[in-house]
Amino acid sequence: MSGDAFPLAALEALRRREEDAAGAAVAAARRELDAAQAERARRAAALQAARGEAAARGRELPARASAAALAATVRHAARLRDEAEALAAALRGAEVEVAARGEALDGALAALRAASRAREVLGRRRAEWESERRHRADRAAEAEQDDRGRAGPPDREP
Repeated sequence: MSGDAFPLAALEALRRREEDAAGAAVAAARRELDAAQAERARRAAALQAARGEAAARGRELPARASAAALAATVRHAARLRDEAEALAAALRGAEVEVAARGEALDGALAALRAASRAREVLGRRRAEWESERRHRADRAAEAEQDDRGRAGPPDREP
């Protein structure tokens, strides 16, 4: 390593920014995943309610229903079926969204782990740099002491 100052402060600031960004991404991804899961649960409940209503309507046919009443019941059942299909499609979309948010969370966690590993590497490099700097300082002090010893006054004879 050169004698120049190690850019430790800049690297430490960069590491902190990367860890903060990764942590924020993880938190945002978790919030999005929670929201997507709540939406999925809401849609699943709506689908279940629509299916229950359709089943109940199917059992409500009067024994002697008129043709118009039967036609109205059939139309209503068709509407309920269409609503149930739309809700099922929305539920599938929510499930896809939950999976995508889960992948985003995994990516954010991977970035956080990478930033943590970078911090460990930075710590090791800093320790190596400090050790090398101390070693150079010790050698310089020894060399200076040797130079002073050689430059001292000559021995006098009594």
